Amino acid sequence: MSGLSYEFTDKDVSPWGGLRLVEEVYRKSGLKGFLENECPDLPVPGSNRGYSSIDLIEGFMVSVILGAKRLSHAGTLRYDKVVQRIFDWKCGMASQSTFSRFFRKFDQDLNDKVFPSINRFWFSQVKMDNLTIDFDSTVLVRHGIQEGVEVGYNPKKPDRGSHHPLMAFVADLKMVVNAWMRTGDSVASTDFEEFFDELLTIIPKDRIGLVRADSGFYGNDMLTKIEGEQIDCLKWKKRARN
Repeated sequence: MSGLSYEFTDKDVSPWGGLRLVEEVYRKSGLKGFLENECPDLPVPGSNRGYSSIDLIEGFMVSVILGAKRLSHAGTLRYDKVVQRIFDWKCGMASQSTFSRFFRKFDQDLNDKVFPSINRFWFSQVKMDNLTIDFDSTVLVRHGIQEGVEVGYNPKKPDRGSHHPLMAFVADLKMVVNAWMRTGDSVASTDFEEFFDELLTIIPKDRIGLVRADSGFYGNDMLTKIEGEQIDCLKWKKRARN
């Protein structure tokens, strides 16, 4: 070890320099330009000195990529000048309270305007047709008092409050195309028709080759809805429970 050379520098250094490649993919994909120019419904700061919506979205995205599980974890990057320069954040990385205020501005109406339009843009870049869409739901156990937490089907922790989100995936790409959070007392097929209508605004039905769902979704309403759109449907066999 005594043979290793070392030196000092006044330049900013970062353990996250690989994020430069993330920024390049993000920019070249067109998503940054879409958010800046074609997504007018994003909340705007109340002050000229406030963080821009784009900087907050990018800061949240980068935090998640680096493994953040809570908004407080975003503080890891608050003093990283290299990452701030890579993404050209004028005010640097936001604090937990700034992220919280930003996301509290998203009510259901704003969610319905913003997120389907972002997903629609993203999947419009995918030059594939005859996509296979998988529907699934899961149980998220919750602790404490949170909005939408109810007692429902919970195989791991019965009688514990939970959420029961509904999700749709593009199997060919292994990507989420739509997701809704639901109360814990929902069943797999709750709100399926409305969820499916929104999905068709993201990926038109003429690009969908097959829809798959497990037995929890089976029912006349679901089959009638899918058959009415003239889309092939395959019901999975019922999965064994432990």
